[in-house]
Amino acid sequence: MQNLKATINAWQDKLLTFSLVLVLLKKGSGTIGVPIPLLPDWLAYLFVGFVYICVVIVSNKPSGKVDFKTILLLVILAMLIFRGTLNSSRPFPAVEYELLTACALVLISVCISRLISRGFLGYLLDWCIKASFIVGLIGSIVGLRRIISGISDSSLFLDEGGATSSLVADYNMSSLVILVGLISGLSLFHQSEHRLVRLGFIPCLSVIAFAPLLSGSRRYVLFFGFSIVLTIFYLLYYLAVNWRTLSLKLKGAVSIVFIALSIFPVVLGLAVAGNFDSTLSANPNHPVTSIVRRYETLGQFKETVKDSRGILLGRGIDIFESKDFYKQLLGDGFDYLDKMSETGDDEYPHNPVVSALLYSGLAGAIVLSVFIFMPLFRIRAILRKSFWVGGCYLASLFFLIVSGNTYADVFEFPFYCLMARLVLWSEGNIRAVEPLGGSEIGSSPL
Repeated sequence: MQNLKATINAWQDKLLTFSLVLVLLKKGSGTIGVPIPLLPDWLAYLFVGFVYICVVIVSNKPSGKVDFKTILLLVILAMLIFRGTLNSSRPFPAVEYELLTACALVLISVCISRLISRGFLGYLLDWCIKASFIVGLIGSIVGLRRIISGISDSSLFLDEGGATSSLVADYNMSSLVILVGLISGLSLFHQSEHRLVRLGFIPCLSVIAFAPLLSGSRRYVLFFGFSIVLTIFYLLYYLAVNWRTLSLKLKGAVSIVFIALSIFPVVLGLAVAGNFDSTLSANPNHPVTSIVRRYETLGQFKETVKDSRGILLGRGIDIFESKDFYKQLLGDGFDYLDKMSETGDDEYPHNPVVSALLYSGLAGAIVLSVFIFMPLFRIRAILRKSFWVGGCYLASLFFLIVSGNTYADVFEFPFYCLMARLVLWSEGNIRAVEPLGGSEIGSSPL
């Protein structure tokens, strides 16, 4: 009877899982320029709420254990954005979108808490990983096709120094979504036990990893390069510790991977140092030239950071310091967006903490910092529980710490901050269910 009840209840949590995956698909696909048709953001969120209500009614019981600390934190953060819109003298459309995302995250955190308390975290992660991998692969293929066919955004190609690897102009954010797809593919590769399946992942992972390199996204190159350097050091450590016990075949395989990975940081270092200038000058109109020129600027810290993001960041701090004590403590809304710009266009500090400092004061900035930085201090535990959640959290944190108006500006950022907290909370809160399949965390009912 108990097994029958568990089976009956399982379809409800499956449906809840797929509603959350639909939101992830919607947000990821939209960022790479392949939107799910006829499904606006608010409708995707509404669907999650409708499914959750139906699930609770059908199961005839509350949602189970809930991570009240995280939910309370998200409610406060959403209310701070809402308070900021009320205190603003004119509406800012982007902020209205961010408020919608902030409120939806509260609902999403409740849904995931239910899945965790009923033992469905592994099931949710499995489908999120698969969905993210598909989105990243689609974005890479479509981007490469546009570049090869010559219909990529020419203004981006010339002005920003790189062909876009997506259908949209924001190549950094589309590169983040594709990077999430790469991390998802690596997770699936690690979980796969069949050799043929693993071999099938290799070309897909190669395409996903390569496409954003053509986008001119310096953030992607830095994150990708740093990850490769860490992998190289790990392989060196692995070879040094296990050299005597490894078979000749495995020694050769690890050595080949080590050499192949070492090529990228060497080439990137040569490009940043300007060692390809003579070759590039001979081919000024070649597409690769503009991309390499873009990456050469990584060695020009003052021009790429201080004179761009640094100016906006400093302007945001100046605006904060000019406020009276009460407004410094609690903020005075989003009117700072008008003060940030010198051209009349809406501009922002490109840092979520400084933005929070302006629209919600010191109180809001502290609450926001707790939400986005707390998982960083437990990152080893998060990576042990889920490589996908930990890797995606680090990627989104790295990409968005120098971009965005509020923490809810790009969905991937708060979503993975939330997932990191909930993965930590899951310890001791997963109810025992009869396992019928494996997953990244424990077992998941199918």
